[in-house]
Amino acid sequence: MLDLWLADWAERGLGYWAARLAGQPQVLGFGGLRRAVVSGDEVLNLYYRFRPSAWGHGYALELVRAALRVGQDLGTVVAVIRDVNEPSRRVAERAGMHKDRTIPYGGLPSDVYVV
Repeated sequence: MLDLWLADWAERGLGYWAARLAGQPQVLGFGGLRRAVVSGDEVLNLYYRFRPSAWGHGYALELVRAALRVGQDLGTVVAVIRDVNEPSRRVAERAGMHKDRTIPYGGLPSDVYVV
């Protein structure tokens, strides 16, 4: 997975980030933007995943807001969120995204959030 993410940076100049507290070595999670095809459209896929010990501190929202700032002039940013992942949906909504549609993604029903 890491090789794929590093290739995005090398080939496209855009990819996912490792999130950690300033001055701390421990990685709390990963996220950012990656070019992807969703329902036949080329988009910037917004991804965020944090370790459970980092949940509830606002780190995901901070990362999402930063990613949206980076992506605002680069193309359409979407977050594909499993329909049962309520915490992730709340983060997207707090960042100003809204549900656009539901699609099968990876064989599972998922909601597509847009800005």
